[in-house]
Amino acid sequence: MRFAHRTLGQRVVLDPGAAVARIRAELDRLEPRAVMVIGSERHAVLMDALTGRTALRWTEVAQHVPEPLAERATSAADRAGVDVVVAVGGGSAIGLAKAIALHRPVRIVAVPTTYAGSEATNVWGLTGPAGKRTGSAD
Repeated sequence: MRFAHRTLGQRVVLDPGAAVARIRAELDRLEPRAVMVIGSERHAVLMDALTGRTALRWTEVAQHVPEPLAERATSAADRAGVDVVVAVGGGSAIGLAKAIALHRPVRIVAVPTTYAGSEATNVWGLTGPAGKRTGSAD
């Protein structure tokens, strides 16, 4: 089954078996200047397939997005001039992309490989010394 669904500032595309082609098509549609790909080493094959489009590859991800990690990733995105983040994986990768978007005007292409729900909401979370903070972006 194939479909595209658009809602509340997001676009959902389902096309099993064609992930790389669909991601490339989304990047063509967005016309980014610099792409950051976030994902763990488990997703290296997919990340490698996007190498020609990637200004920055980030493999450090952690549950509950620790603030120091978000700061390092955001600084790296700033230095690379990133305007689109492709997040491959579960809630940790997608949450890190959202953390970057809190401080930098980026568009996110989420490629969920598990269901965490993060890919379908505008809710973000960061964990620091005082515990976890959450919010939603409008």
